[in-house]
Amino acid sequence: MVVLLSWLKDFVDINVSIDVLCDKLVKAGFEVDSVTDLSKSYQNIVVGKITQIEKHNGICYNKEVFV
Repeated sequence: MVVLLSWLKDFVDINVSIDVLCDKLVKAGFEVDSVTDLSKSYQNIVVGKITQIEKHNGICYNKEVFV
């Protein structure tokens, strides 16, 4: 079974490193086959969310862009 750390954090407060977490899971009887850090696969990613659009005086824009 694949378990995402973000999913696990939704249910449990985790304040330790991944290595310590894996050791604790194994000691609790769970099997940890591998740990994959996917964050190293991605670089220069910026996430943003547009919360509002306002008309700015002095700037012409194509209204079709906002349709």
